[in-house]
Amino acid sequence: MAGAVVLMTLVGGLATFSGPLLGAFVVVTIENKLGEIGNALAQLSGIDWFATLGDSVTLVTGAIFIICVLAFRRGIMGELASRWAKH
Repeated sequence: MAGAVVLMTLVGGLATFSGPLLGAFVVVTIENKLGEIGNALAQLSGIDWFATLGDSVTLVTGAIFIICVLAFRRGIMGELASRWAKH
């Protein structure tokens, strides 16, 4: 459970109060809708493996963690704040 809290904080962003809240919403929504997303991808692509995504929540959560660490170092709110400050 502690890993999920860290993931939620990293996804949302560390520097703001709203970042971890947004991160929690995103992570929980993805975990809850992953089966539906997988089934839709399986129907669209014809690749049956996508239908098993609902059973692979840990794998997908790990992939989200890696993407956030590599691409969004400041989290969603940090990236939005950075872009907002540039304008």
